[in-house]
Amino acid sequence: MNSHKILSFRKKPSSLANYARIILTRRPGNPHESPLPRLLGRLENVTPDPNNLSRYRELCGLQNDGKIPVLYPHVLAAPVYMHLLSHKEFPIPLIGSLHLRNHIIRHRPIDDREPLTLEVMTGEKRIVRQGLEFDFRILLTSGEEKLWESITTWLKKGNYGTIHAHSPHADIIKPINDGREHAESFIPENIGKRFARITGDYNPIHISKFAAPLFGLKRDVAHAMWVCADTIRQLPRHEKGSPLRIDLAFKGPLFLGSRYLIKLKVKNDRLRFDTYCGDNPRPCIQGQIENLAADKHLYRNTFFPES
Repeated sequence: MNSHKILSFRKKPSSLANYARIILTRRPGNPHESPLPRLLGRLENVTPDPNNLSRYRELCGLQNDGKIPVLYPHVLAAPVYMHLLSHKEFPIPLIGSLHLRNHIIRHRPIDDREPLTLEVMTGEKRIVRQGLEFDFRILLTSGEEKLWESITTWLKKGNYGTIHAHSPHADIIKPINDGREHAESFIPENIGKRFARITGDYNPIHISKFAAPLFGLKRDVAHAMWVCADTIRQLPRHEKGSPLRIDLAFKGPLFLGSRYLIKLKVKNDRLRFDTYCGDNPRPCIQGQIENLAADKHLYRNTFFPES
């Protein structure tokens, strides 16, 4: 992490400025030829805005237990990682890129008034069969203690070459053929706009049924991270202790105004779930949640090994 160019912020970057750069900035060179810049955005003494956190809990059906919900750090980090992905040195156009996967380790529950240091950094990129994959990483710390970390993977579709790399986290979530139907839920028509006001993610595919077809969708779709939060709250209690690992893979759209079905398989300390939208026979989101003991391989090898 020491080799990164550090961008320190006194306050969270402006979402409006981030979107302006995404739309207006000309990207340098060819995205598959240009290396990802080593950028690290840092924001210190971060605590969630109480009103924003309250609205998030309400929208995701979560109780106020005094702790930060396990997916909420993505909301905290969003202005910083959008600043990095819209940075003039970042070579990949974000418009048209797809959110593929999230891999999260929460080392312990985080008090919602605990001052935190937030770091977001660009990760690796690779040419895969579908196009160009790229990662960014998020780390929350308190002093020297790691509290929460994640890798998010995006895909820019296209033909960038014939030599394809292996995506290092693509095979973590194994298919399930014997999952049982666990719960059925509904995606409200207005959830796109409501979640956008909380997260600052105003991607038109989430907020306009007229704009979504311009991106190849039949209508507007839910934010995947809202569906994941809504799904996770309906699963059997998984908070047996710390640390906790969550892996999520996004396979297809979940349309606003649709019903979705959760299928579940429980084995030992792992919950493996799929969500299905409407009559689509294929899962739109695949996920798993695992309680990790300190001596487990996955926990020892965190996403941010000591430098």
